[in-house]
Amino acid sequence: MEPSKGKKSRPKIAELDIVRAFAILAVVLIHATADATARAGESHLALAEGSLTQMAFVAINRMSLFAVPLFIFISGVVLFYRYYDTWSLKQAAGFYRKRIVSSIIPYVLWSFIYYVFNQWLFTRSVVIEWIPFLKMLQWADVGYHLYFMIIIIQFYLLFPLMMTAVKASGILEKLMVPIGFGIQAGFYAYNHYVAPLDHRPSLAVTYIGVFMLGGYIGIHYSAFMQWMRRGAVLIVPAAVLGGLALGALFLNDRYGVGGFSHTWFEATQNAYAMLLGMALTWVGAVVTPKLPGVHRALLALGAASFGIYLAHPALLSLYRVGIQPTVGMLSYDLYMLIGFLWPLLGSLFLAIAYGWVSRSLRGRRPAAVPPGVPAKGTAAN
Repeated sequence: MEPSKGKKSRPKIAELDIVRAFAILAVVLIHATADATARAGESHLALAEGSLTQMAFVAINRMSLFAVPLFIFISGVVLFYRYYDTWSLKQAAGFYRKRIVSSIIPYVLWSFIYYVFNQWLFTRSVVIEWIPFLKMLQWADVGYHLYFMIIIIQFYLLFPLMMTAVKASGILEKLMVPIGFGIQAGFYAYNHYVAPLDHRPSLAVTYIGVFMLGGYIGIHYSAFMQWMRRGAVLIVPAAVLGGLALGALFLNDRYGVGGFSHTWFEATQNAYAMLLGMALTWVGAVVTPKLPGVHRALLALGAASFGIYLAHPALLSLYRVGIQPTVGMLSYDLYMLIGFLWPLLGSLFLAIAYGWVSRSLRGRRPAAVPPGVPAKGTAAN
């Protein structure tokens, strides 16, 4: 596959918002069903161990574990797609400046929001201690969902070096995927067989192979989509089988005879996420446009995914603390369903409202656009 030779900004990949939509649905689903998968004593919402309802929730929860690697896959696609044709190391400063605004500032701001919110919600009092708070920022200890921001910030720090190396060497570009997975596998082997490392789930190297696969696809995106016209017949079923295999591994581990090492879980989860990323990209480009209502809804969900990711745990916590299920399985299932829909739709509304207000404020003070420069929103993701 050959990358594009043009120097103009590539058009936005609209179908990636479809992929983001599925990823953010999985994120909310994981958090909304977590209590239903708990063992006795771990949560007051825990179900009877081994019940069919609990097994169903465990399967749904574990089959949604593609979310984080899928978001990292998307980031790899977007960054390499956006910057490959025009990249030079001189762009690094501007790249870092943009990421400070788009990622680091929101991370610090939302960490502080959750630092205050969690104290208020659970103790009805707030004590601000700046030194402990700053220490918590290092590994996203303020909110259980914020560790993803630590991972993505690490990739942003590494990206200019990665891109410069790939641009400088055709061999590195051709081998970037096996190199990435070699590093990821070596790191996993060291952590698993030699010496466990603290904060492994929050380290970028845990997902570097997935990121590099996304990057390679981003560089060769047109050729990839052409290949998927033939390959979808294999990739889509393989992604479904990957999800079923992951769910089966977890069900067997908890309710069956076990016997599979952690390596099986790690390999299956990564393969599932990568296959699903490729499959959903094709689905977003070819399948959902034939369903206009579904397509528009998924595009809106994907476009708002960052806001949903940041806000939904607060809405879920408010729901869990403020409302308890009544007796009966039907009531419990309804409680869990609302616990999924409320934070999803509530945070979607907040994200859309924030976007509308932001655009309105910018519209009052329109920035001058030099002749020949495309308006915001027409460049690549």
